[in-house]
Amino acid sequence: MLKLSVTFRLCLYFALAIFSLPAIHTECYAFIPIQLVTGFAGMHGSKVNTYSGHQQENSTKRASQRIIVNRKNSVIRTEVILPDWNHILDAKYENYEPGSIVFNPPNTMNLTNWYVIESVISSKRLNDGIRAELESLLKEPKFAQYTSLSRVGEYMELHLYAKEESAFKITPETKEEQAIIGGSAHWLWRVQPLEMGSKTLYLRASVIIKDHTQKEVGTKKIVVLEKPIEVEIISDDIFSIILDYVNNHETIAVGAFTSFAAILVGIWKLCRRKP
Repeated sequence: MLKLSVTFRLCLYFALAIFSLPAIHTECYAFIPIQLVTGFAGMHGSKVNTYSGHQQENSTKRASQRIIVNRKNSVIRTEVILPDWNHILDAKYENYEPGSIVFNPPNTMNLTNWYVIESVISSKRLNDGIRAELESLLKEPKFAQYTSLSRVGEYMELHLYAKEESAFKITPETKEEQAIIGGSAHWLWRVQPLEMGSKTLYLRASVIIKDHTQKEVGTKKIVVLEKPIEVEIISDDIFSIILDYVNNHETIAVGAFTSFAAILVGIWKLCRRKP
């Protein structure tokens, strides 16, 4: 009788445990694709860091929604799982092939003269054949310098600049961002030196990564080329150089002229006072 009672109790405990199981929460995961609009965060009007570190609101991207339920299929909570965009952009960047670039600023410049500076990017690796091909695309190949690029994307950006903004006047003649069509793209700038001495021009090359809607989703800087330039007065027409300098430094010229005129007026007045 005692054994039967113990067995009965064990069966009763087991039955109670079985009936109480649905009340115990267990996490089950369901991944459902959802559409995220206006930015990588998936929230309207939100901004997140993109590949290059700047902020943008563009592109339509895919994410996942994780729904956590219990044994009764009651939803406990939902979570939005965002993809690792840096990892995705890194993978796309690594799929691009190496290429080459040519850049042709002169070694010396005449103060205030205008110069046309060119650069060509090729999606082919740098070798003697590519050097000749790039050189044929330049109007002035005399000062051409060649460099290998670790990657050349479908879209590239070249930015020509000087750290001293007053050293050069730089006017782009082509868009800084261009598609690499037919294996190459050509950039032009008009550059005028404004200060004498040892100056440096810099050319920054970047890969532009776009999504299926052709909107920019990331920028990867790959190289910065440097070109030291000696700016001198090497023209016989000193008057035209002075005139160009005055045109480019109008504020300084007006100030100097005003000061000189004031000095002349002062001297004239002093001379008139003398008996």
